[in-house]
Amino acid sequence: MRKLILAVALVVGLTAFAQGKKGDGKGRMTPEQQVEVVLKKMTSELSLDAKQQDEVKAILVEQSKKREAKKEEFKTRREKGDKPSDEEIATMKKNRIDEELAMKNKMKKVLSEDQYKKWTEAKKDRMEKFKGKRGAKPVDGE
Repeated sequence: MRKLILAVALVVGLTAFAQGKKGDGKGRMTPEQQVEVVLKKMTSELSLDAKQQDEVKAILVEQSKKREAKKEEFKTRREKGDKPSDEEIATMKKNRIDEELAMKNKMKKVLSEDQYKKWTEAKKDRMEKFKGKRGAKPVDGE
């Protein structure tokens, strides 16, 4: 009888422990942690010096803050059930392209020609990889 109680307690305990990790957000990093990871990766790939690291970090932090603000805005809109109009979507796309161009210009000022070339190639590779993964999954509305 003791063995049965012990076995049941063990199974219940393990089941509860295994289910406890579901709601932890899949181990997502904070925006600050994401910036640090990207900066370390860029430093190793592009051989950034200390001054470049500081400048790139400032750019990444600014970009991260903008991204988080937009994320909150979209979350608020979604909770209200408010969908953007076609005109708003077009404006958002235009703004995204403008921000991407501004980011490229900032990076071009900080990085050397060779570093900038490596950075754009790596960015292109990441986008192709992302599109490949996304293409394998069904997307709503497409």
